[in-house]
This record gives sequence, C-alpha cells and structure tokens, in this order.
Amino acid sequence: MSKRRIEESEEDYLKRKMKRYKKKLEELSMKEAVDEQPQVAEKEIVPEEDNELPEDTELIEDDQLPEEFLLALDSEGAEKEVRGDEIRPELANRWIKLMSNGLGKEAQEAIFKKYPTPSNFDSAEAPKVNPEILASLSQITVKRDMRIVLRQNLTGKVMCALGKTLTSILKGDINSKLIIEQVNDAAKLCAEIYYQDSSSRKFFALAGADQNIKDAVRDSKPDKFLFGMNCAENIKAAQALKRTGSQIKAADPNQRARGGIVHLQLGSTINTSGIQGGVTGFVTRIAVRPTGTCG
Repeated sequence: MSKRRIEESEEDYLKRKMKRYKKKLEELSMKEAVDEQPQVAEKEIVPEEDNELPEDTELIEDDQLPEEFLLALDSEGAEKEVRGDEIRPELANRWIKLMSNGLGKEAQEAIFKKYPTPSNFDSAEAPKVNPEILASLSQITVKRDMRIVLRQNLTGKVMCALGKTLTSILKGDINSKLIIEQVNDAAKLCAEIYYQDSSSRKFFALAGADQNIKDAVRDSKPDKFLFGMNCAENIKAAQALKRTGSQIKAADPNQRARGGIVHLQLGSTINTSGIQGGVTGFVTRIAVRPTGTCG
C-alpha cells in the first residue's frame, strides 16, 4: 500500500491514487478482451475419398463434358452423311437410267417442242455470241462455247416446263396428270444436263491418258464413281489384252524369215491369220529372195 507523501495534500493524494487505479483498470480490460477472443481450431485434413457429397450432386468425369458444352463446341471433324427420305422407286429407277445413258436426241427434241419459249421469258434461250467477237475466236473456243450453249438451253427448257406448271397451279387449273407430266419432263432435262456434264468430266479426265486406258473406260457408265466401280478391273483387262497382242505380234523364231528367205515347200499351206491382214493360202510358187540380193 502506497504511503502518503508529507508535502502532498489529501486531494493530490486521492487524485494520484485514482490515476493509478484507472491505469490498472485499463490493463485488466485489455487482458480480458484478449482472453475473450475465440480460439481458431486447427483445420482437420480429411482425405478426398472420405468426403461425402449430397445425393443430388451430378458427378462429371474428367474426360466427359455435358451435352450442352459439346453442342457449343460444334461437331468433331467431318459430319456423318445424312440421307433424305426415299423417293418413289419408279422415279428413281427412271432418272438413274437417264443420268447414266442420256435422254437421246429424239426425246430431247420432243420435249423442246412441248415447251416453246414464253413471249415474256426470252432469257430461257442462251444468248448468242456477238458477231464481232465470234470472228476472233478459235475453233476450239467455239466448240466449247457451243457445249455451254446447249446446257443453257436445256436449263431454260427446264424453267419453261416448271413455269408452265406453276402458272396452271396459280390459276387454279390443277390437272394432276398434266402436272406430273410437266414436272417429269423438267426432271428428264435435268438428267440430260447431268449426263452431259459427266461426259465432259470424263473427256477432260482422259485428255492425257494412255490410249489403252481411254479405250477401256471411255464407254463405262458412271455410278458412285465417274468411270464406274469396275474401272480398275477394266483397266487391268485392257493392259492384259495389250500384252497378249504384243506376244502375238512377236512370231516364233522357227517361223520367222531368216536372211530374208522363207523356207516353204511347193504344195504346203501357209496360215498368217495371226498377222495383221492375215491370209491363208496354198503355196504354188515361191519367189522370195534373200534381202539385198540382185536379179
């Protein structure tokens, strides 16, 4: 207990005591505040395999994405070929045949006569080359232009046939049989365009090919492939035929002329059917001399 100083008045003594008690009270208050703070418990580390998720939680594997994410990423690589609904087999069979063999000149002209160019649709006919330009064109260019003109005229007739059909429908004059005929005529002309384009492609594809290959595949009918699915077999057969022909031309050494002399006996038969322009005949006279000899 602190003692009162002699020179100190009672009032000063009390003030000093109150100051000291106040300081102690502040120290006690700070200590209590620290003691009252909550203790932070150490976090318990729990293995991942022991963690339990709510039952409604959807698990996503590392290599699996939700469907909406896959749709947002778009398709992967080339898309699978999609085929439409089948058409009537009567139509498919007829059109496939026309696309492979062509419409034919007479059938084409008959359809052209059925659908003359409308008076308000001159564009259905291919435009002609200006005379001043035509005079400067080469023969090859003129022939190429004529092929394109033919395609344009075919396309124009397709539109004429469809235009006639649509006009009848819009007028309310609906004749099912006539509509089927007109639409089918348009399809026939489209098949002819398809056939001619296939022929042009075959022509340019074989422009630099060997003559034997040209002969082997020129008349082939297109299907899934331009020269048909049997193209390889046809080429192999042509090459085999060429080798056989070469072997036939190479005559047997025992039957070849030696030194320009052919050894034959009177009354024997000579058969040269294996030689180009071959002749079979009866030997009645021999007048073959060695090469290089004089009369």
